[in-house]
Amino acid sequence: MNKYTILILSILLFHGIPLLAEPFKVPPMSQKEAGTIVTTYKEGGLRWKADWTSELYVENKEPRFKLVFMAKGLKSPFSEDMT
Repeated sequence: MNKYTILILSILLFHGIPLLAEPFKVPPMSQKEAGTIVTTYKEGGLRWKADWTSELYVENKEPRFKLVFMAKGLKSPFSEDMT
C-alpha cells in the first residue's frame, strides 16, 4: 500500500508541476528595431556583415511584421563576395 501511495504522489508531483508553470510570453517589442550581425575570421578580418530592420504595422486592419535583411560577404561553399 505504501509503495503505491508514493508512486501515485510522485506521478502527480512530476506531472502537476507543468500545470503550475507560467505560460511562455513573447517579450515586448517596439514598433521598429534594427541591428547588425558581423562575422569575422579567426585570424581577424571581416567575413560577413548583415544589417537588419524589423517593423510592426497594421494593413487592412490586420497586424503585420516586416523583416528586411541586407547581407554581404563570403558564404560557403562560394569563395566570392555575395550580396
